[in-house]
This record gives sequence, C-alpha cells and structure tokens, in this order.
Amino acid sequence: MDVRSTSLRRSGQALLASGMDIRVRGLPCVVSGIVDLTWILACPAYNLKAFGTTFRGWVGDFVNAQHPVIH
Repeated sequence: MDVRSTSLRRSGQALLASGMDIRVRGLPCVVSGIVDLTWILACPAYNLKAFGTTFRGWVGDFVNAQHPVIH
C-alpha cells in the first residue's frame, strides 16, 4: 500500500470522526435561516414563497414564521 493513500485514508477518517461533514452541510442551512429571518423582519408585509406559491392572511404569516425555523 502506498504511503500517500494511507495518509489520505487516515485524514479522511479523522475528518469524518470529527463531525466536520455535518458542520459543512449544516452551515448553509443556518446561513439561509438567518437571511430568511432578516428578510422577514425587514419587510414584514412581504410574503415568502413556499413551493412556488405566496400565501396571504394568517397562512402567509404562518409560512413566514416557519421558514427560518425549518432551516
């Protein structure tokens, strides 16, 4: 076995053991949740789209409230 491939395998195992993969995948979700929350607070009259549709009234308020929570 090549020394380089062994080193690469160890570094890959260390990366997975440290939980770095979930952090890298989770960071965009956290950032998009913060952006959604900022957008909702800055323009509360704007209705976000859910599945390509905007909702009005209490349903629109619910969609706006749950957007950052889902992320």
